[in-house]
Amino acid sequence: MNNVETIPATMLLKSYPRMCRLTGVQETMPESNEHFMNILQSIDSEKITQGAKYIVCILDAINSIPEKWKRPGINPRELFISRYIKGQKVQELAFDAGICTNTSRVIQKYSLNYFVEGYQQAKEKRGFTDLVSITASGNK
Repeated sequence: MNNVETIPATMLLKSYPRMCRLTGVQETMPESNEHFMNILQSIDSEKITQGAKYIVCILDAINSIPEKWKRPGINPRELFISRYIKGQKVQELAFDAGICTNTSRVIQKYSLNYFVEGYQQAKEKRGFTDLVSITASGNK
């Protein structure tokens, strides 16, 4: 077992915009699955850097968050992006989505768990074993 560091997912997400700037990935947040794929393909696999590896895994993980919630019209992936990438407050998100603050928190926890799982799977699938592992616990 290699001893790869484990950090809270939110720490990784906070550094995401900076990684995008450093690696020259223009779009920091894709709007659609097709857009995700275009960004992933634009990262040259021959010259893939540590930052690019993280970006690929983060995008894969965000893409693994379902877009459907028990209630129609609520998109967990969109809420996740708004909260963790764009930094919106829970109350604002709840208001925007027309749900109560507690429901917003539940959806965030749900999507964060999907994100962590998706990130781990992306790391393994792509063979990026040198990247830090993330955990949903300890996240605010």
